[in-house]
Amino acid sequence: MEKSRITSAFIRIRVRLRGMAAGIVGSPEDAEDVLHEAFCKLWTNHREVADDLAAERLSYTVVRNTAIDAFRRQRVHPQVTITSESVDLPVSEKNAESDRELCDELIKLAKRVLKPLQYEVFILHDVDEIPYAEVAERLDLSETNVRKILSRARKQIRDTYRSMNP
Repeated sequence: MEKSRITSAFIRIRVRLRGMAAGIVGSPEDAEDVLHEAFCKLWTNHREVADDLAAERLSYTVVRNTAIDAFRRQRVHPQVTITSESVDLPVSEKNAESDRELCDELIKLAKRVLKPLQYEVFILHDVDEIPYAEVAERLDLSETNVRKILSRARKQIRDTYRSMNP
């Protein structure tokens, strides 16, 4: 019974919760992520609520705290895009050949360890060099979601590669 009370309160005030979260994290897309994460926390929380007002207060508190956590994560781990123009690397035939081999190895590794959506985003953006906006449009995702999926995919590839090559 408590979960249905919390769920109905959350749904009833969702627009206000989204506005509060967007004010903290700075974007509507990130606010949606915060709402999803907060709702999952509320759903798994076994705290009893006395009435609808208590359910609303709990919803506000969980969303606010989740948004603050997300904002802090963004500050500590900002998304940085590295382009070929921003890095000066010496180019030689030997380097190019070893780079192609490494790239092929990483693509095979990605195919093996990533989820299908992560793999598709990785290939479209990092291999085919399609901009975030176009990848988001093709996959019917938000640009922020594409960035997050790609970030997690790169981390998984990096961690797996490092564990194979200490």
